[in-house]
Amino acid sequence: AAAGCAAAAVSLTAGVPAGIVAALLLGLFIGVANGCLIAKVGMNPFVSTFGTQAIILGTMYALTEARPIAPLPREWRELGFFHIGGLTFPSMVFILVVVVLALVLHFTRFGQHVYAVGSNKVGTSRAGVNVDRVLIATYAIGGVCAAIAGLLLTSIAGIGSPQAGTTWALLSIAAVVIGGTPLSGGVGGIASA
Repeated sequence: AAAGCAAAAVSLTAGVPAGIVAALLLGLFIGVANGCLIAKVGMNPFVSTFGTQAIILGTMYALTEARPIAPLPREWRELGFFHIGGLTFPSMVFILVVVVLALVLHFTRFGQHVYAVGSNKVGTSRAGVNVDRVLIATYAIGGVCAAIAGLLLTSIAGIGSPQAGTTWALLSIAAVVIGGTPLSGGVGGIASA
């Protein structure tokens, strides 16, 4: 919702590309902030992320007066409904994000560090991995992915809505757990999400 509203507001004055960049930067900033609260301050991840969500939601409602930002430039709708051979732009972006994240998790040192940190922070730290850096980077990636989702929703809906996706957090957690990823961490992957 925050990314969609930021993209919508910026695109009204500076154009769609600037709106997209603003949304991605906002997602990155929120992800890094959550990562720092968890890694450096020691907050519980659920408390940090849901607390941040409440603060951002309240801020968006105050800034937008709880009203959608519309009408948006027609480029948003063209982007949302662009398709090639029946495959929509949002589907293409989803596939690209899944493939990139799967490759990163399975074929990079960073991906192995993510699994190691999720399994055993203390042991991973003793092995010489900068656990805080991995946590912050992981939350930053999550923030960017959330911003991408907000951009795609904005492109389909044609509005920047402060209510967009506000109930999806618990649904996504439930989907991940049902997919087989334990809340204790250390086990999981793209296929089980």
